[in-house]
Amino acid sequence: MAEAFGFIGLGAMGSRLARRIVNGGLPLVVHDLSADAVASMVASGATDAESPRAIADVATTVFLCMTNLKAA
Repeated sequence: MAEAFGFIGLGAMGSRLARRIVNGGLPLVVHDLSADAVASMVASGATDAESPRAIADVATTVFLCMTNLKAA
């Protein structure tokens, strides 16, 4: 995957921001503690990552949208 964006945290705000990236046709790799949130983004065209580290390995830019670090 070339020049992918990463997004960690797909809650109320993060999911909306991430969806804008996907809808813009940009490659996006996502991670969240909620499997449902990840599945929704994958259905929209994102790729899932099993951990934040997996996103860091492939993404050139990573966005974080979490209430605290425990959410990672």
